[in-house]
Amino acid sequence: MDLSIKGIQQAQRWNLQAINNLKPSGAFGSGIRDLTVSLHRYSVSITHVLTGSLRASQRVEVDTGRLRGRVYID
Repeated sequence: MDLSIKGIQQAQRWNLQAINNLKPSGAFGSGIRDLTVSLHRYSVSITHVLTGSLRASQRVEVDTGRLRGRVYID
């Protein structure tokens, strides 16, 4: 029996790229960071300003190791 797989190198290359994108340092981690920062900017922009202290109390935290972003209002 003679078998051959065509395109295995391309499939392996695509799989490796997909795995690298899902790593915290890859595209998925960058996307979480960018989205969290954008949400923080939006949150600050819609916050009512009387003295500015409420705007100043907002902070952002990105944990790329766990692929999580948070926006806090202290």
